[in-house]
Amino acid sequence: MSSPTDPNLNGLRATFRELLLEHTMSGPGKQRFRVVIVGGSIAGLTLAHCLLRSGIDFVVLEARADVAPQEGASIGIMPNGSRILEQMGMLDDCLVTTAPLKRNFIWTDKGAPVLEDDSIEEMHKRHGYPVMFLDRQVVLQTLYNHLGSYRSQVHVNKKVVRVEHHSTHVLVHCLDGTAYEGDLVVGADGVHSKIRREMWHYMESLSLQKQVAEDSKTMLLEYSCIFGISTTPPGINVGDGHRTMGQDYAFVIMSGRKGRLYWFLFIKLDQQHLGSHSIRYTADDLEAHAARYLDKPAAGKVTFGEIYKTAVHKSFFPLEEACYKYWTKGRFVCIGDSVHKMTPNMGQGSNSAMESAALFTNCLTRLLQSSPEKVPLQTLESCLQDWQTRRRPRAEDMVTTSYHMIRVDTLMTWKHKIAIFYIMPIVKDFAVELATMAMIGAEKLDSVPVVPRKEGAVIPFVPNFDRLRLEPVRKWGLWTIAPLVGCYALSRLSIDPVAKLLQPLVGNILAQGAWTTSSGLLDLKAPLYYVPFLDKIVNPLVTRFLPAISGTDLLCHAQALSFVVDVGSVYGIWLLESYRQGQAWIDVVISSALGMSSQIEGLGRIAPWYCLYASFRTPLTRLLTGSNRTIEPATVISLLPAMLMGYSVGISSFSAPTMAERRSYNALWQLLPVVVPLIQAPLKRLVRAVSSTASPEAPEKNLKKKKSTSLLHLRCCYLTFAVISGLTFNYARSIAPTGSSFLSTFFPSPFLAANPISSFPEATSRFLQYNEVLGLGSGLVWLLLRFRELKQLGTPVSWWRVMGGLSLSTMALGPGATFALGWGWREEMLARTAPSMS
Repeated sequence: MSSPTDPNLNGLRATFRELLLEHTMSGPGKQRFRVVIVGGSIAGLTLAHCLLRSGIDFVVLEARADVAPQEGASIGIMPNGSRILEQMGMLDDCLVTTAPLKRNFIWTDKGAPVLEDDSIEEMHKRHGYPVMFLDRQVVLQTLYNHLGSYRSQVHVNKKVVRVEHHSTHVLVHCLDGTAYEGDLVVGADGVHSKIRREMWHYMESLSLQKQVAEDSKTMLLEYSCIFGISTTPPGINVGDGHRTMGQDYAFVIMSGRKGRLYWFLFIKLDQQHLGSHSIRYTADDLEAHAARYLDKPAAGKVTFGEIYKTAVHKSFFPLEEACYKYWTKGRFVCIGDSVHKMTPNMGQGSNSAMESAALFTNCLTRLLQSSPEKVPLQTLESCLQDWQTRRRPRAEDMVTTSYHMIRVDTLMTWKHKIAIFYIMPIVKDFAVELATMAMIGAEKLDSVPVVPRKEGAVIPFVPNFDRLRLEPVRKWGLWTIAPLVGCYALSRLSIDPVAKLLQPLVGNILAQGAWTTSSGLLDLKAPLYYVPFLDKIVNPLVTRFLPAISGTDLLCHAQALSFVVDVGSVYGIWLLESYRQGQAWIDVVISSALGMSSQIEGLGRIAPWYCLYASFRTPLTRLLTGSNRTIEPATVISLLPAMLMGYSVGISSFSAPTMAERRSYNALWQLLPVVVPLIQAPLKRLVRAVSSTASPEAPEKNLKKKKSTSLLHLRCCYLTFAVISGLTFNYARSIAPTGSSFLSTFFPSPFLAANPISSFPEATSRFLQYNEVLGLGSGLVWLLLRFRELKQLGTPVSWWRVMGGLSLSTMALGPGATFALGWGWREEMLARTAPSMS
């Protein structure tokens, strides 16, 4: 949305907005609930706007005489903050005062280049909002102006001295003798928050002295910062961002519009301070510290002295770092720097404050909408605790990332030097991916719709994304690694004893060189591929299938037929996972390698390892990023005929007229994981060639059509896998020996693994049973973990439906069909979920 140029139109829109807000504040059925905001900061004024748009009364108390003083501070607005400003209708007003950043430069302390890229502009393309730096005073003034007639609810010269907390309200007392009553008091009063201290006093009155003592030690002070605004010198272009890294110091410089240059000099202190340690710098301190760095290169060949001499505003402050444990108690709430203070080198301080304000308003709005009467204190506390629980992990992650970033910028250790000078130039794209992942889960205001900007966004914001991204490693390991490692351990305990009994039997038969069948002797020395080393590897694998493919043992024959087809379905899904847009050719190679390993070692032993690999490689957080989830239609279309050929080869090993032919078909089936991609490659090129001749369409329409077509082809693919596996499974049940139950045919007894085996067919039968159940069982466990990811994201997933559906499908169609259908079910849910988050 471009900024309107007609001042009359601007005025009409502002008037309409005020009338709409007035109606929202005084609508029928609204209970009177008032929030006292202490601090006219970015956090405080943003919260005022959020409350205003949600129909909640507020008052802002600012200690200074001016809401928007010029103190030389700048502010970085990232896509997460831009989206909230856009919701409040003031992003364009901010944009006209500056220029979005585009290029990023990293320099050594000698002025030598380390890195140059367009990662900042890439963030704009990905998220639809620009990255920009501008005067903090401009943002404050814009926030204040857009309050319109509600500016009367912002009071200056109101220094808060104490807060009375009552069971029904709070009373906020100011230095001038005035007092303001409200249902809540919110501290948006910065790092040395008076409201945070008042909340601690209230906690101490509840006998929580130990918790207060621990929380009061949270703050860390190890760096200071000289920052300012200068006239842009020659050598720095509009839209450029520069970062120069020196030992114990760093420069960060951002160029704006009309010769406006925003700069920071970060300096490591000689001593680290913990707790509420306060340092105040004088003008003499500023000049003395700055003088030590005037000759240092700050942006390539441009020295800090060239920038400093044209400074129009400059300040010197310590850089506190903290993410407190307690954000709320009773009717006290703290937001912004008062509870999550971070260093400014990542530019996320104010943006995080906006997010905290937005989510706080969302939680409070839902509470008030569900409570027509006066909200009891206990209910209010529960709501506020829910807000903290949801918001704190993301804010803490930002604080932690900023903590590490400033230490990298100032080359604190040799590890940081290696990371910047040797690793960063190689993995710069990975750094953009990390920045993107940190942006996707940003909060917004629910009461105002998000109108997409004309620039569009390749990667949408995703609600609840950080529930997945920031899940504790221990919890993730407990839910993901432990079950799959358990599947592997169970497979070794079950399959290994059977394999040890089966191996000598296969060896004896190969030593004899022939296998007796109803139609005569089968020569086992006859070459399979006419490649000696391949024959040596595969001949034992084919031999252990002889009782099944010869039909001499009907039970073994039925089990093997179902198993061979189910393996095709499993491998087809593995390939589909490796073909996603976010994957690379190495993923196809790994899937093929694991597929071949499963043919040699057994599916039950290898499937858990594939599931672990896929859990690490394609977590839901990665699939939701951009187009990583999608699979090219040409790939899906070409996979199906290749897989059908694989199915036909596997089934032919049971139905060919002679045993020699069956043996040859089985040998070819053993190479299925390698053969399918080789068959598919020319087919995919053919499909692409045919598709490229189609009439071109508009890019947006073509993109929507591609997504719809891709899902249609995927549906056709996994349903085909399921139908073939399901039909084969039921056919196998029908040909099983009379008297064989469903369970005895396909499911091994857990107590038979180490029991003596009386015959070669019995050994093969037991080996197939364990591999079928444990291999497909691992796959089904992996699917349940994938459904858990969706549930964490907020997708409505009923465990009764999932567990019941998979169980019934297994009984009716077999584990292979269930695995394909379960994967498809999850894919359909993901396809419905992803667009709704755009």
